[in-house]
Amino acid sequence: MNHSVFVRYTLRSLAANRVRTAVTVVGIALATGLLAAVLVSVTSLRAALIAQSCASGGVWQAGFTYEDDETVDELRAATGEHLDRLALRRDLGAAVLSVESAEDNGTHLGVLSLPEEQAGTARSAGDDQYAVIPGPTVAEGRLPERAGEIALPTYLQGAELTAGPSEIAGVEAGAVSDGPLEMGSTVTLALGQRHDGTDPTHRWHSGASLMDGETLSDVGEPRAYTVVGFVETGYETGSAAFVCYDEPAATASGEVAGTAYFSTVGYESAGQIGDAITSAGVDSWSYNTTLLIYQSLDRGRAIIDSLAQIAAVLAVVIMVAAVSLISGAFTISISERTRQFGLLSSLGASRRQLRRTVLVEAGVLGLVGIPLGLALGVGGAAVAFAVTADGWTAMLRETTSVSLVVAPADLALAVGLSAVTLLASAFAPALRASRVSAVDAIRSSADIRPSRRLRRVFARRRTALDDLSADRRRPRGLAARLGGMPAFLARRTLAVSAGKQRVSVIALAVSVALLVTAGLVSDYLHGATGYIDTGTADLRVSLFAETDDDYLPVGNLVAQTNALAGRTEQIAGVSAASVTSQGSAAFHLDAAGVDGDALETFMQESPYGAYYLDASGYGSAHLVLLDDATWRALTESLGLSDAEKDPAELSCVVLNAASVTNDETYGTVRPFTGAADTIELLADPENMSADQWLGPADDGTFGLVTTDDDTMETVLAAPADELGMAAVAQVPVAAYAEGLGDASSFSADDLGANAPNVIMPARAVAASGANETVRQGMSSSTVYATLAPGADDAETLDALEEALEDVADYGSLGAYNLAELARQSRAMELTVNVFLYCFVAITLAISVANVFNTIASGLMLRTREFAALQSAGMGRRSFRRMIVAECSDVAVKGLVGGVALATLINYALFQAMSGSISTLVLEMPWGHVALAFAVVVAVLALSAGYALRRTHALNLVDALRSDVM
Repeated sequence: MNHSVFVRYTLRSLAANRVRTAVTVVGIALATGLLAAVLVSVTSLRAALIAQSCASGGVWQAGFTYEDDETVDELRAATGEHLDRLALRRDLGAAVLSVESAEDNGTHLGVLSLPEEQAGTARSAGDDQYAVIPGPTVAEGRLPERAGEIALPTYLQGAELTAGPSEIAGVEAGAVSDGPLEMGSTVTLALGQRHDGTDPTHRWHSGASLMDGETLSDVGEPRAYTVVGFVETGYETGSAAFVCYDEPAATASGEVAGTAYFSTVGYESAGQIGDAITSAGVDSWSYNTTLLIYQSLDRGRAIIDSLAQIAAVLAVVIMVAAVSLISGAFTISISERTRQFGLLSSLGASRRQLRRTVLVEAGVLGLVGIPLGLALGVGGAAVAFAVTADGWTAMLRETTSVSLVVAPADLALAVGLSAVTLLASAFAPALRASRVSAVDAIRSSADIRPSRRLRRVFARRRTALDDLSADRRRPRGLAARLGGMPAFLARRTLAVSAGKQRVSVIALAVSVALLVTAGLVSDYLHGATGYIDTGTADLRVSLFAETDDDYLPVGNLVAQTNALAGRTEQIAGVSAASVTSQGSAAFHLDAAGVDGDALETFMQESPYGAYYLDASGYGSAHLVLLDDATWRALTESLGLSDAEKDPAELSCVVLNAASVTNDETYGTVRPFTGAADTIELLADPENMSADQWLGPADDGTFGLVTTDDDTMETVLAAPADELGMAAVAQVPVAAYAEGLGDASSFSADDLGANAPNVIMPARAVAASGANETVRQGMSSSTVYATLAPGADDAETLDALEEALEDVADYGSLGAYNLAELARQSRAMELTVNVFLYCFVAITLAISVANVFNTIASGLMLRTREFAALQSAGMGRRSFRRMIVAECSDVAVKGLVGGVALATLINYALFQAMSGSISTLVLEMPWGHVALAFAVVVAVLALSAGYALRRTHALNLVDALRSDVM
């Protein structure tokens, strides 16, 4: 038969079943759109992160120090055509400051040249708009342009460098200025090489901090420099000034060290870059790890792996949902056209031609759905990025915008995955269509052929009336006893059409799992951005002690906190104020109240080492004393009793949460079990030497500790229970709180990270026996202010800072704009919600299309069956009960399958996230399961109602007429 005949037949079939065709196209478009949106979004974010990293830190991938130009030549030879860009920075040496000048300005001033990019490299990466490594940021003036000019670090502006002895034995100061340093000043420097006093070959970076046992050698003649600018310095350059690249060497020997920074193309990993450096004879180097991670050359951070695994899990879930939707549509289409395929077969169509008919149908649907999906995905991603621009800027911590990057490879991958999904979905129905014979068309055997299960039931029957009771009036079986004849018929229908029922159950199971997945993604995404907690305050000013022992010499904490709060509330733009005072004190609680496993996890995962609490219950608490109003607000939000809310009654709230976030993973542990009703505040032990303190040893035991001079480890001098520390107060624990509630002016992020946080009312502490011990441990106070309506946060913060600058007993302060941080947090939350809601909307649409297509089409195929039942005397009520029974059976089985599938997805997402969240606990989101099931049942009911109306199933004459037509 002519191939065009089958094409025309396919097109007419699609046109005749417009609803199913439209639903299938929508399903294909949604799946393609979601895949395209995910791929395009990942590429866009990756490009933005790379751009942000290059703009702030340069395009260099690796760097190393060298002492001769031959090493750089060896690098060129080792990397060959892979070397893309190369910049060099010379280290001219360091000048040592006098003891007087070093007190405020550090012991050394290093001198580095500005980096200069070298010629003779490929420059093929297309990143010429960025420097290989950026020069320093100019705060005032300009960068040096010729020999004899220098740009000093900003902390030296206004300082005067004097002559005299330095902190290095036998070395006089080599940095002297002609007065307070300003633009145009002259500074005279005698530069030498810093190195280990016991190993002259081990040189220190000129801008590094003072090292134990270091010395300065090869000091050259003093040289005068003119100050042309002041610059901001960073961790990488340290305490360094900058000169032009061509500045002559200034050490006595004329030797100059340098640092080479370079980028490459064509390497597949950071390890290959390292191998090239080793081939150049270099044994020590550093990586630009952040950039390498974004370039997929280094997988150093677990969070990157987690995100990649989550993306992979979601891609698989999307493809499975698409296969379920499209395969179900084709299966129903084949069932509906059994007689047509049989007639084609009787007219001479081969199996190959019948199979090709279904595949052509898939191709036609794909030609419409896939381009539509690409447009939907790319357009949706563009809108999402435009709406969430501020959120991405807040997340990236830079003025970096995320623009849409549409890579052809992403579109090709989305098209390829969609095409594979479409072909996989159509393949099995195509095989089924190719097996339809002319006899099947005549007898419509596909509609009446019993399943294997039903044939086994028939084999066990002795007579045709075995399904009826002894009096032949009622059907047998549990379904009949529960729902009568309608339930019995529903059960028999499901047994006869087990294949069709299986398709419906799979569709419902996948839909439930897909909706649960959307809920799981919501939980994980909100957890990723929920770490910002600013409390209810808009502004924060921290005041720190400036005494020899770092304690506040405050006689009356209650009067002091009230005075600070009163002064703050008088400032224009402030509507309310609260004050906390922070310090530390030793304490003890019953060992049953300590979770030893949580302490072990903290010691293993946290960057702080051991927690300031051991399994015996001894520790050092970070005390937080509150003014009366703040204590009442906190206890009210925690739901405590009226007696516990009284700030005159001694009690405490213990924050039962400790962060174990480090450079690789994130997490929180609960160090307390809640079994201890009171804690004892303890006085410090007597006769502590200057090199001893209370804290945890390296094994976690709390007590009197010191540093071993040989191993530099923290070792235990005596455990806490042997120190005889006197109890100064028994403090009842009002609550163990995992958070501070929504009404607290301060947040848990403001408190200690490696010690238990114990919050108490200042008034009750002042009246207790612990007053003296607590007072001596106070080291800072923090003022929190809430803005009045319409007040400008920046102006009010300046006024608050100015008002508190001259407060007695405090030496320094730090001001923080919490309102700005809260705005960033809201922008980040909006960003997450936009992408989340887009994902939920698309997954919901796929789920609805899946259920609708399967249930509605399946019922519409049963027109003759419904007509026969009504002609046999089944009333409308019984008919509806039968349909409800069938749908209920499918729904229950779909729920069971959906829960099983959702459990697998949850476990896969848990495995992906546990690599970066070390304390994550695997839990089944039953709330999401219940909501998903409710949505699916509602869609199932609507689908069934639509199908029954379309087939006129409740009207015998219309049903027969519809079937004939």
